[in-house]
Amino acid sequence: MKMSNGKLIGCIVLLALVALLATSCGTAATPETVEKVVTMVVVETVVVETEKEVEKVVEKVVEVTAVPEQGQIFRVGMWSGPQSFNPYITTDDYSATLFENVYGQLIRFDYDGAPIPYLAESFEVSEDGSEYTIHLRENAVWHDGTPVTAQDVEMSFRLHGHPDVASIIAGNYKGIKGMEAYMAGEADSVEGLQIVDDKTIKFVLEEPSAPFINNLNYFVLPSHILGDVPPAELETHPYFDAPTVGAGAYKFVGYEPDQYMEFEAFEDFYLGAPKIKRLIYSIGTQDVLLAQLQKDELDFVAVPPAEVERVKSLYDISFTSLPGSGAQVMHFNLEKPYLQDKRVRQAMAYALPRADIIEPLYFGQATVVNSPNSRAWAVPDDLNPYEYDPEKAKELLAEAGWDSSQKLVLRYPTGNKPREMSAPLIQSALKDVGIEVELQITDFATLLDDLKAGEYDLGLLGWTGAADPDLIATILYDSENVPPAGWNIMHYKSDQVDELIRDGRLAFDQGEREEVYQEMYRVLNDDLPVVFLWSENSLQAYNDRLQGFEPNQFSSWAYLVSGSFPNIQDLTLAEE
Repeated sequence: MKMSNGKLIGCIVLLALVALLATSCGTAATPETVEKVVTMVVVETVVVETEKEVEKVVEKVVEVTAVPEQGQIFRVGMWSGPQSFNPYITTDDYSATLFENVYGQLIRFDYDGAPIPYLAESFEVSEDGSEYTIHLRENAVWHDGTPVTAQDVEMSFRLHGHPDVASIIAGNYKGIKGMEAYMAGEADSVEGLQIVDDKTIKFVLEEPSAPFINNLNYFVLPSHILGDVPPAELETHPYFDAPTVGAGAYKFVGYEPDQYMEFEAFEDFYLGAPKIKRLIYSIGTQDVLLAQLQKDELDFVAVPPAEVERVKSLYDISFTSLPGSGAQVMHFNLEKPYLQDKRVRQAMAYALPRADIIEPLYFGQATVVNSPNSRAWAVPDDLNPYEYDPEKAKELLAEAGWDSSQKLVLRYPTGNKPREMSAPLIQSALKDVGIEVELQITDFATLLDDLKAGEYDLGLLGWTGAADPDLIATILYDSENVPPAGWNIMHYKSDQVDELIRDGRLAFDQGEREEVYQEMYRVLNDDLPVVFLWSENSLQAYNDRLQGFEPNQFSSWAYLVSGSFPNIQDLTLAEE
């Protein structure tokens, strides 16, 4: 500090130093001023002459730099960063943390997996199930104050069909009337996306579809920002680097790769201003995140199975374990000639001692499965369980004429420790029956890109459950939904499965749908385009301050504001 022409010139770095500033300059800061200042941070240069002017500057800066009150910041840990902020090109859970917070959705799913209106105020289904009419909320606005309209919905769903957008779930919307013509470049619009008025849109389908309402839970984007962008330029548009305008409960603040994502509450959210004012997602290893939870630096984390007992002993931390709705899966790349004989794939299933593998990895928090495990009514009781039988595996390999010199590459991502540790156990089990496997681990985003590009033999990924079996069936097994149109990264093609998927959509009777999907799973269980390995329990730990969280089968730490929290705006953090 220095004196100049009788004026006090101060470059204040920390407001906590204001008391020191006042003292060193021969002025006295009041106790009230010091109390307000001690935790505030400032970057400002001031020129003042009197004590009263000092206090005015302090009051002004405190007002400008005030941080959210205690209890308004919710801190969540996650194991990997997002692959992309573009919802057309990825469906991974890590990216979904931003999608679910920031973008709009017509519907969401309640705690039982049933569709409920969200950005839509209501929806109507025609008697024959071929028309879905959506009424948007009158008070829904984008984060910049622009009203949400049917034009936004029309653009968002139409773009799924544009070949330059390369939507990973384009196949979910092929049933909209005129969508296939639009996909083929034979039309400039989609006939079945009909804008009735600014707040009403109708989806007209080529044929009735019982589960179509579930496809409307995908994301709505702002047409006043993206409507004039050529589809080929969407992926590189600056909006998807920093999507500051959405219609969700939270606004995007920033993302530091591999460190954190930050969001702030949208005060004009159509269901009411969120009570938790700031969300921070910290990205780190499981060990680091658990340590942060224990030190009260995080409020919500997924728990590795090996740490369950330790987490249970933590003070002021709640723990829940529920059966998972999805499964860990080993995918086969059926573009590879040496994996096209189903006897080879069946041999690998018999070669894996899945029950023995999961015991030391999951400590009783996982179950061997032979299906996606999303809806029990869709899964038949007579599936082949592929119980561990290495001799049967060798027999099938001999029948198929397996070349023992052929080495396979097993790809898997970092982040999920039990999955990482399962890879060498799978490698060893396959070696015991005469299949040589090389392991390749890489970051999650790179692996997804490589799997979609077909750069693998075997791939380990986890799939979350879905509210309706049609969602998983369409994305994973429909022969037309190979990348980039879908997640059929196996390049699996079965006329019988394609027909069963269509039959499931046309069936409105629950008993009939049950028969269709059970038959579909029987075919998949025999063809084995993937080996379903196990379903891990959903293990969550959270600070007891969190009020309103209801653990359920369809919840996960990643879908923090969807399956876990359909009422995100009502959640609170109690004062300590």
